[in-house]
Amino acid sequence: MLTNITLSNINLFVKDINSAKLFYTKALCLVENTKLSAVPSFILLNADACKITLQDSSAPGAATGKADSVELGFEVEDVEAARKRLLEWGVEVTEIQQMGWGGEFYATDPDGHRPTIFRRL
Repeated sequence: MLTNITLSNINLFVKDINSAKLFYTKALCLVENTKLSAVPSFILLNADACKITLQDSSAPGAATGKADSVELGFEVEDVEAARKRLLEWGVEVTEIQQMGWGGEFYATDPDGHRPTIFRRL
């Protein structure tokens, strides 16, 4: 039986690692772990308890393209402020949707992934 399983890393294959890094570090404020990154092959980003690896799509076995079956969810304290920041960075975003559990909007990264930015009530 498996116990104490923690989601530790999500790997995103990207066409342009520098554009992806700019999106996730500047627009979404994730922090690069420079000790574990191996530029230009991959960049490891700290996203609280989970890590995101941006890996060059030329890596063996890599697949690129929009992934509608996976959604990266980023919880923030202020959804409106986060949306405004992304708009200032020129990121394509949707309107904020208010739900019974909180509010959310979607953004589009340079590779077509659509992270959701949300705040729970």
